[in-house]
This record gives sequence, C-alpha cells and structure tokens, in this order.
Amino acid sequence: MDILKEVESLEVLKTFDKYNKISEGNTNHWARELVTTANKKFNGQWHLAELTKEDALKILLPWHNHGEKVNLVPKTGMTVQAAANYFKKNATEYKKENPKCHAKIIMFSEKEITEPLFLSTAPLTGCDKIEHEKLHYTDKSLVHLDGLHRLIAWAINDKFSNSKIKVFICGPLL
Repeated sequence: MDILKEVESLEVLKTFDKYNKISEGNTNHWARELVTTANKKFNGQWHLAELTKEDALKILLPWHNHGEKVNLVPKTGMTVQAAANYFKKNATEYKKENPKCHAKIIMFSEKEITEPLFLSTAPLTGCDKIEHEKLHYTDKSLVHLDGLHRLIAWAINDKFSNSKIKVFICGPLL
C-alpha cells in the first residue's frame, strides 16, 4: 500500500457523492452512511492511498445480504479473495437466489477500475452498524465501507493485476 496524502473529510464526501449517486433502488445511501459513521468514529482522519492486487484481495468484507436467502458474505465477514472464490464456485445458485446482487457483480466485471473505494482501518463496532459487529477482524485488515460489488467483480476478472486501486482510508494507519 502506498499512502499518497492526508485528505480532509469534505473532499472524501465530495468524491463519494461524485461517484455514488443516491437514488431509489440502489444502496448508495447505506454506503454513504458507513462513510460518515467512519468519519465520526475516527475523527475525520482520512488518507488517499493506492493498493496493490495483494492488498485489495485481503480487504475484509462485512456481512452482505440483499434480503435474499443466500448471503454472499457471512456475518463474520470474509476477504475479497474468499468472496470472489465463493461467487465463482456458486455462481449459478447465487444468480438464482440473488439476481440483483449477481447482476451488479457481472455489470462491474465488464468495467475498468476507474473510481476510488472507501475503507476503514477497523470495523465500525459500537456504532450501531450490524454488518460490522460480528466481523472476525485482525489488526492488519482494511475494512470495506463502499465498493463490495466492484471488489468482487474485479477480483473474479483479475482486474487488479495491471493497476493500483485508489482508495480513501479512514482511521489511524498502522
């Protein structure tokens, strides 16, 4: 991971809003709430960084469910690499049980990496964020706030190999 610079929280929120339009039927309002919660928890401490493929595959994803029967990520969380492996192994069943989530991943798999992701240096425990409360976290994991479908899609299609991924990271760097 290469830290490029410290950034103000206003720049982070403006960037989030630029790439994540909030509208009926999408989950961008949920992701923005995670970003603002992280901002409060970590006192507005943000950095812009670039991640390598190895860094990106180790990001810890929180519980992910669109209200359907099959969870893409369990409540204990899993890495991007593990979620991509699960998706590939169970793609047919997952498409049947979770067609919207499956479609998002397929859509992002056809796109290049152009927009930043939003991460934190620790889960948002104690902040009334159920998806973060039961994560099996190690103190070396970056934790997903926004970009889950993109991360899984890019991992499945090995889009990390030829480029670094720009990310905003909230929290103290180790």
